[in-house]
Amino acid sequence: MNQSPYRELNAARAAGRLRIKVLGLGVDPLTWKPDLLTICLVDADSFDEIFRDMCFINEEGQLMLGEQNEQLVFDEGTVAAYVAEPKTTPVAKSCLQLAWRHRQALGIPDAG
Repeated sequence: MNQSPYRELNAARAAGRLRIKVLGLGVDPLTWKPDLLTICLVDADSFDEIFRDMCFINEEGQLMLGEQNEQLVFDEGTVAAYVAEPKTTPVAKSCLQLAWRHRQALGIPDAG
């Protein structure tokens, strides 16, 4: 994994600026396949450095921004909006809800 951004992400993890936490294990009710629910927490400076040249649209989709193209804040309103969005997968909804519920234990600062 010496290619960007994996090289930078691994360096951030080694320096303690990126943490990965397991939120739980679920089973998809349609496929019966297990889903490992995880969250990747990256400090703001490392995130900005690693993803400063990130494109906003590619073959995988479009980067989501706020209504005025501003950064999205991890707050109750943003989580609720994504959870209510029909295109958000059940696994992503679960991760968002668990991350919001356990934000203090995860060390996620309040957006306010």
